[in-house]
Amino acid sequence: MTVQEWLKAYRNGGLPEILKHKARVGRQHSIPQWVQQVLDKRLHKEEGFNDYAEICQWLEQQLGIVAKYKTVHKFSEISADSIILWYLL
Repeated sequence: MTVQEWLKAYRNGGLPEILKHKARVGRQHSIPQWVQQVLDKRLHKEEGFNDYAEICQWLEQQLGIVAKYKTVHKFSEISADSIILWYLL
């Protein structure tokens, strides 16, 4: 809800009118939370991965999740505690 929409709603019906509006949902993550958790566990295993492309392939073969190389790379930056465990050759 924009500020203008909020003010208009408040003027027309006060707080009850504002509370009628649902929050807008943003774009969904391309790697769902449950997949992130499974991947994080897999990253803590000793065998690791050779590169990001191998992770993309593993996600598709093991979990049925198609993830772009860029997305997997970005996830690795976000998952700071796992970066060390990527074991890139």
